Amino acid sequence: MRARWLRFGRNQAPATPKATDNAVRAAPAPAWLLGAVIIASTAALLGTSEGEPARSFGASQSEPANFTSYDFARDDIEGGSVELTQAAPEATFYVTLTANDLGPDGVLTTNGAAVNVHGTVTPSELMPGAAAPRVTVTSTTPDAPGTNSTIETVSDITLNEALIFAGNCAVPKDGDCRAHFALKLQRSDDGAAGGKVSIHWTFDVASRGQLPAQTSSTIAAQDPPWTVQVTPP
Repeated sequence: MRARWLRFGRNQAPATPKATDNAVRAAPAPAWLLGAVIIASTAALLGTSEGEPARSFGASQSEPANFTSYDFARDDIEGGSVELTQAAPEATFYVTLTANDLGPDGVLTTNGAAVNVHGTVTPSELMPGAAAPRVTVTSTTPDAPGTNSTIETVSDITLNEALIFAGNCAVPKDGDCRAHFALKLQRSDDGAAGGKVSIHWTFDVASRGQLPAQTSSTIAAQDPPWTVQVTPP
């Protein structure tokens, strides 16, 4: 899989997302983010954004008690479509997200990042009497081994995964701040039932940045300054 990442890695300019992907989300952070943040927090123990300034506190200092929280979200990003057949019973999509700037007031936009994958599975033209084959859906990230997620389904796809950004994310305009994930789709029957299994999927991304403040507050969710590139099978 690592070889596939190199096709659109460090030296390739990030693709510009569709206009529909860039709409600013003024609604509160999505409910799925609450669970995903827990995943992202766990993954943060395995990998963190490089270049983020560390805070140090002397004996007379203490952690700030209040923060301004900045929520970032982009929904319904097109993942793609594929047909799994007897000749090609599996397929893998590769996704790269690149942070291009800091958020309002200089807040990092890559902390606590997570992705929510959703899609549909539709079998057709199967052999007479054949049951609809299950599809194994696996999300993996090369920057945080051990945080992979897998489900099996015959209809709908719902999958949460942490996004681990690596690079100079404190100065994204001058650095190389990216997160990667791959989505593997595989028929459980390896195509033995014939026909095809059509899959269409999209995904949402979200994150939360924080800055110390006099009183705690949350800024309404807005589009993150990220570009997204999906490489199909």
